[in-house]
Amino acid sequence: MRPNTTLVLFLSMVLVSSATIGKSQNTRSLAAGQGPQYDTIIIGRINTTVMTSRETRAMEQAERDDEQEQHNRDQAAEDRAMLNKLIQYLVGEHLVPGPHGLKSLVLTGNTLTINGAKQSGDTWQAIRTKLGSWARNGLSYDIDNANSSLTIND
Repeated sequence: MRPNTTLVLFLSMVLVSSATIGKSQNTRSLAAGQGPQYDTIIIGRINTTVMTSRETRAMEQAERDDEQEQHNRDQAAEDRAMLNKLIQYLVGEHLVPGPHGLKSLVLTGNTLTINGAKQSGDTWQAIRTKLGSWARNGLSYDIDNANSSLTIND
């Protein structure tokens, strides 16, 4: 086969494939004797999206990031709920005068300090039981004016 024949065959296959895709507004007909006999030739290009492996990895990483962000939001909501539960317990046990009376709290593996005052072992044990597995390795909570900080050691 000569090189020109190969090119004509390739173009013929492309034209046949294009013609079977559908008609567009940008079409024209070939007159008899002007080459292969086709009723309509699609002129234009077919838009395809080919993603590179880098783009694919970036999309997959974005999905993992979104999942992690959702997990972090869920964890933060759980932490806020457990902290509120702890504060309500402290208020109920009269360890702080009210929800806004708690300025600092440090819970470690064997001690509990509320507003700088070390609490009894019974109080520590009651809070450990109340918290369950949340903050199992301790926590630190500080509030200064409108800013608060909660660190959980898991």
